[in-house]
Amino acid sequence: MEPNYSYHTDDSPCWVFICRGNEEEHRLQIGFSRTLPQMLAQSIGKSLLYYRQFPSLDDGLAHKLLLKNLSGDSLLQRILRTNAQLKNLLQEFRLPDENGSGQ
Repeated sequence: MEPNYSYHTDDSPCWVFICRGNEEEHRLQIGFSRTLPQMLAQSIGKSLLYYRQFPSLDDGLAHKLLLKNLSGDSLLQRILRTNAQLKNLLQEFRLPDENGSGQ
């Protein structure tokens, strides 16, 4: 399934978050948002596992930055070690590099 990217160039930061799916699915979801994390936490509730702010880049660049920098994030590494599905989910969000091939 191809991720649906929307591109913004305004000055608002981009937040990435990981949350649990609904009770029946028992799966994790990754998302990108420009809302404040407090609002995000209220809307997602206790299922929110992780969130991180990125600077005001267009979303495509923020996604690339995310993939390059999450390997150094100890909290996310603990989540990844215990959840193979999330590793696969992050792979789905890899964008093609400049020459059009996947990374």
